[in-house]
Amino acid sequence: MKKIAFASDYDNTLYMHGIIRRGISKKDEKAIRAFQDKGGLFGLCTGRPYHGFFRDPVINRLRIDFYIASTGAHILDGDGGILFEKTVPHDIAKDIFSFGKEAYRHSLQVDGDFYLYGKSGMRPEPRIQSFDEIRGRKLYAFSFHLPTEEGAAALASRINETYGSDVAAYQNKKDIDVVAAGCSKGKGALFIKEHFGLDAIAGMGDSMNDEPLVMSADVGFTFPSAPAALKDSADRLAKSVGDALNQIEMIYE
Repeated sequence: MKKIAFASDYDNTLYMHGIIRRGISKKDEKAIRAFQDKGGLFGLCTGRPYHGFFRDPVINRLRIDFYIASTGAHILDGDGGILFEKTVPHDIAKDIFSFGKEAYRHSLQVDGDFYLYGKSGMRPEPRIQSFDEIRGRKLYAFSFHLPTEEGAAALASRINETYGSDVAAYQNKKDIDVVAAGCSKGKGALFIKEHFGLDAIAGMGDSMNDEPLVMSADVGFTFPSAPAALKDSADRLAKSVGDALNQIEMIYE
């Protein structure tokens, strides 16, 4: 097999959150190990911050060769060594937060960790009350959770139109992830391809925020149940990560 990497989205691509199907399937785990045993590299390409994966026992069952975290703003090797990072200036983020008053949850990714922003609530995650608390720390990304997908689309467009030279906003259903301009899952995948001197990189995701990954990969996958626009952008459809890995092996054997 040629020198290939596979970059997988995490939530609802590798890790399923459904009632019937929850967690990482044993079939996917087996396919990932078989792919790596043949020389392939397997990594995560996600909007989540890095440290949550480092402490996750589910992920620790796997051998992760690279992490494209925080929507491409924080890229690390399998041991956690930083390969690339780009942060959002605090003053820009603070201005954009004033746009998101209709959102009912705000969060920040600081130094690779996840924080809710604002007054205390029922959720257990640690909170930050003010941008003054993160002065001097690395802000990789921040997010808004909106009541509707339409509201999320409108706010993402407004952010990109007003602050597009400084940040990029990506919609994921009712959520918006904001990172520094020039960062995306797709550019993260291309960085990994160049860094490891690969012949090809494949990618898979389930939602529109994965479109940059699906389009930038040499072979981009999504599910048959994915949004129509994402299926149009994909090269192939697969029922699971394991199914996609099996297809890649047939393509590049």
